[in-house]
Amino acid sequence: MIFLKLTQKIVVQHQGAYGWEPETVYEPVFVAADHIASMYFAGLTILKMTSGERIDVKEPPEEIIAMLTEGAAK
Repeated sequence: MIFLKLTQKIVVQHQGAYGWEPETVYEPVFVAADHIASMYFAGLTILKMTSGERIDVKEPPEEIIAMLTEGAAK
């Protein structure tokens, strides 16, 4: 099974001077390639998983496909 290390977009909120303020951070996430049902690019790449979950990642689809072909060659 091939695992991909991708960069997931996460929005966190913290207390600011005038209330809660959202902040976007990017954290690493490991995804099993066999569990990706589909992906499309909309500013970020949106992965739809077989579980129904949606994951927004920084890497473009071309880079993810290159990781998959590289991992399959090993």
